[in-house]
Amino acid sequence: MARCEMAVEIDAPVETVWALTQNAGRRPEWDYRILKVTLLNAESPDTGVKLRSEGKMGRRFHLDMEYVAFEPNRRSAVKMLKIAGMPFAGGGGSWRYEAIAPGKSRFQTTIQMNPKPSAIMRWADKRLLEPMLKWMTKRSLNQLKLVAEADARKASHSAFPPASALGREA
Repeated sequence: MARCEMAVEIDAPVETVWALTQNAGRRPEWDYRILKVTLLNAESPDTGVKLRSEGKMGRRFHLDMEYVAFEPNRRSAVKMLKIAGMPFAGGGGSWRYEAIAPGKSRFQTTIQMNPKPSAIMRWADKRLLEPMLKWMTKRSLNQLKLVAEADARKASHSAFPPASALGREA
């Protein structure tokens, strides 16, 4: 089974990271594998909600998943229901969020993908699929850090009144 566990420290509050990562429409901004995410049976994510992720890892794919855990600002987890266009038979993943200092958080992802049952897939699993999964995940976490930190900066600037409200010229 291809397995990937990685974390990144982000100069943004957990709430900012949570809001970004749980917004299906914004997932392509930071996850290099994903082109589009659609919630299939609800307007917002929650335990039991089904979603489809469409993406590209060498070739186009889609994953139908279901949230099996949803604890705001703490963790979320999904299980695979259907996989098309990828050499996997099943799997799942989780995201964990931790405040490590004021305005700073740690985001951890764990992904497990089970290869389709064949001799070639058992051979390729650890040699090709897992390294590719790790490489794409690392790229995505680096981008997540950049986007979340930009969101945090925007939020902190909007917390201050404009200079004109203070009786000063902008």
